[in-house]
Amino acid sequence: MAKTKSTMPKNVCVLDIETSKTDFHWKANSSLAIAGVKSFTMRNGRYEPKSFRAYRVHELAELESYLNAFEGPVIGYNVFDFDYAVLEGYIDLSKIIPKTVDVFHVLRDLNSLGMRGLKLGVLAQLNCGSTKTDLGSQVAALWNSGKEDEVVAYNENDCDITLQVWHHAITKRRIIGQFKESPSFT
Repeated sequence: MAKTKSTMPKNVCVLDIETSKTDFHWKANSSLAIAGVKSFTMRNGRYEPKSFRAYRVHELAELESYLNAFEGPVIGYNVFDFDYAVLEGYIDLSKIIPKTVDVFHVLRDLNSLGMRGLKLGVLAQLNCGSTKTDLGSQVAALWNSGKEDEVVAYNENDCDITLQVWHHAITKRRIIGQFKESPSFT
């Protein structure tokens, strides 16, 4: 039997930010701590990690160059509503947005209940058996108290589980969440 060519992109990268001050009402007023980017390469039907880097505010020109040059999709979770709202004050996103896949937006649009039941940690647990560390609400305090390594590790874990949820949704064409009806892809 002939092997069929995969339609999955060979390279993907996941973007996630952490803030040292978060303003959910006016996201542009949030202060960026780091922007983490983890790239993956498809090998033998699996995405294997290639590199991870946490960019500090003074390194955002490098982040912009990297994302502009990256040949593959940029994947994020709620990246359009939060991450990019914060980053747009620092970098030009005009070449990055068109190649971005926001997993949250896709699932929200398929979920008849809107945003309910779409927390990344819940989706990762139910669909991939992965866990999200429980530091989310403490990230700003950790960063501001000098525990940058913990924040970077938290960010890298978020990149990993974002990739897992995206890959599961694409390959299984279905996501289980905490909603009355499970969205499926057709």
